[in-house]
Amino acid sequence: MKLIFCLVGFLGYLLHPLYMKEFKSKDCVSVSPGGVTGFWEVLPKIKKIAKDSEILCASSGCIASVAKDLDFHYVFNLATFIKNTGEPLENMKNTFIKTIVSRIKTIPKLTIVTMDEMGKCYHTKPVNKTHLMELLVETSDIPYFTTHKNKGKLDGAVCFFYTDKCKTKIRRKFNINSFLNSLNFNLTELEAFNLYNYNIH
Repeated sequence: MKLIFCLVGFLGYLLHPLYMKEFKSKDCVSVSPGGVTGFWEVLPKIKKIAKDSEILCASSGCIASVAKDLDFHYVFNLATFIKNTGEPLENMKNTFIKTIVSRIKTIPKLTIVTMDEMGKCYHTKPVNKTHLMELLVETSDIPYFTTHKNKGKLDGAVCFFYTDKCKTKIRRKFNINSFLNSLNFNLTELEAFNLYNYNIH
């Protein structure tokens, strides 16, 4: 089932230019997905570069774009507390998202990228906090990893890299250690803070 889903998604990705309306805006900042380590790496860059800009993002890049103005230690302690509840990964991810959204005062100017099971891409702007939560959950739903569903709108990483037309791009720096730990939910605060500082300049 997993192989079939991946093949269908990949074929849809190859064919979707035939029926997809591409994201046209050039005056924006794109924030790429990057898993757990990528989340901590791009946070300082978003704070420094994006500010009030229009942001195109997917997956953890969107979550970081929403959390950018929250205190680093608060965000890390929240993640640790949720992890220690022992809930399934999907529940922990969604609780983290909902808590982060509940803490922000205003919704950032985001265009959130998702993809359906046929490989069609979607670019959606949240209209309120509830809608923002739903979009963040969808764009970080990776089948068989962070969600059990394989239908509806899912992680937008593939579509993000295919449709990104922004002039300014925020990416994680290539580092073997952080790349291999992309889905490591057991980072210490020092490890997360080092990743944060690594991309601060």
